[in-house]
Amino acid sequence: MKITMDMHGYQSEDSYNRGRGRYSLYLAKAICDILGPNDEVVCLLNNNYKKEIVNFKKEFPNSSVDYFHTPLP
Repeated sequence: MKITMDMHGYQSEDSYNRGRGRYSLYLAKAICDILGPNDEVVCLLNNNYKKEIVNFKKEFPNSSVDYFHTPLP
């Protein structure tokens, strides 16, 4: 099974360590913990939030990551 998780909630400005961001992170960790050997998780991150991408990669060093880009105001 392949699961793609949108981690934008984790990347919202200053929320990666509180509320919605922390919940998104713990949910992703819980899903990764129960994966079988043939399962794969791909995390989708917004390329505009470089600081949060670095933090995310520290939490999930072996994860598959795809990026999307949105225009900033």
